[in-house]
Amino acid sequence: MPLKQNIDNLFTIFQPLCQQQQKTLQASSIDCQLGVWADSKLLDRILTNLLSNALKYTPAGGKISIDVKAEADKVQIIVSDTGIGISPKEQKKLFTSFFRASNAISSGTPGIGLGLLQAKRFATLLKGDIKVNSIVNQGSEFMLILNKAAVTASAVPTATPITKDFTTTENTTLCDSDKDTLLIVEDNDELRLYMRRIFEPVYRVIDKSNAQEALEYMETQYPSLVLSDIMMPGMPGDEMCHRIKSTPATSGIPVILLTAKTFRTSIIEGLQKGADDYIAKPFDIDILKAKIQAQIENRRRLRQYYTQIALQHTLSTDKTIKEMPVQSAMPNNADSAFVEKATQIVKDNISDFEFDIDRLCRNMAMCRTLFHERLKALTGHTPQDFIRIIRLKQAAALLQQGIPVTDVSIQTGFVNSKYFSTLFKKYFGVQPSRYTGQRMNIG
Repeated sequence: MPLKQNIDNLFTIFQPLCQQQQKTLQASSIDCQLGVWADSKLLDRILTNLLSNALKYTPAGGKISIDVKAEADKVQIIVSDTGIGISPKEQKKLFTSFFRASNAISSGTPGIGLGLLQAKRFATLLKGDIKVNSIVNQGSEFMLILNKAAVTASAVPTATPITKDFTTTENTTLCDSDKDTLLIVEDNDELRLYMRRIFEPVYRVIDKSNAQEALEYMETQYPSLVLSDIMMPGMPGDEMCHRIKSTPATSGIPVILLTAKTFRTSIIEGLQKGADDYIAKPFDIDILKAKIQAQIENRRRLRQYYTQIALQHTLSTDKTIKEMPVQSAMPNNADSAFVEKATQIVKDNISDFEFDIDRLCRNMAMCRTLFHERLKALTGHTPQDFIRIIRLKQAAALLQQGIPVTDVSIQTGFVNSKYFSTLFKKYFGVQPSRYTGQRMNIG
């Protein structure tokens, strides 16, 4: 891939940040034909980390440089600074989890020691390497070494311009629509970015830098789980958890609190505020993954329960209904009431063929987006499918009473009996005219 556009994009982003902090950023000129064997996004992540570190640890009046050196089969991208530097002894530990140099800690600059480890791993994925030269109180030089690649004159740069907003990200791709949504709330940019990268292959990840932004997000969206730090500027994470759990519309969302507090009383306090689990820093990422998966699996098991609530409520006069199965996960009262209310509203309007999602949302006093998110999370069904299933289940009950198909179609809100028959067969596997007398399966 051509290298010039990626470097130019990063320079455009970091130059105003350096100017705001009275630091100088300079970059050497790059040949348009110079290319490297790399993925554009991974390369951006590596260089963003190196530049962010240089910016953090270089004092006002200092200088940060981006230089590119091409060799026979290698390309060196060098990020150097006139910052605090790193001792030779500590340079050996730079690329390990949660390590920070002693002078970085004493400087008071926030960080957790994960960024360089990730940069090193990404470089390895690109079959490259990162090396460091540094002198305490004089500065550091990080060299990203990649394999050189030929770029033809007609090659079109494929690098995607990077957004200037590194604080919050909502990853929305087509495949994300089928994923559970994980909301990460963490004020530390480095840790938030690290967790987002860890979880985005599995979940649709939304990240927010403070509790207030997270609560505002949940006014219109319904995440599958919230993973939050406790110690944040403004509203603490445990207070946000309390608000989530004390609000009926969000009380069923699992919350895992992540914090450096390991005192027994702090853990008990967090759990008393409604947290579903509590993880102490530094955390084992595999344990955190397992805990998140377990909470989401519990929610998935509850979907059958909430769907059964809707079906039982729809056919409450039918004596053949089987008993509700015992669930391994405890249902949430507010969520149960939500499903029952939505079901009753559909049932009250079941013969009205003009009844639709918008009217259902108005009767629920909820915006369409939040209603869709919450209903889908609880039952696994979209509002349109939810209405349709209730209509079809009611239709099946009426057919069992010997009512003609055309009348059943009208009584359950299907103005077109042919369309009704098509939907009925798709759901039950049999035409409504042949369903009469058969025992209905509520599952």
